[in-house]
Amino acid sequence: MSKEEGCGKDCKKHPCEDCNFCQWCSDDRCRMCRGKQSGKKKLSIAEQIALYESLNRKKPA
Repeated sequence: MSKEEGCGKDCKKHPCEDCNFCQWCSDDRCRMCRGKQSGKKKLSIAEQIALYESLNRKKPA
């Protein structure tokens, strides 16, 4: 998630009830504060390489 342009003081990354001022932390830090896992699983190095190669594979002409 990224911070939206023109977002005012009430704009938050997540709708946390106890948040007074969202600092748009990284997902890892945000997960630590919120005390739960987000829906996104971190990819292993091998999974990252496989994803990169699949996305950048040249398609036959």
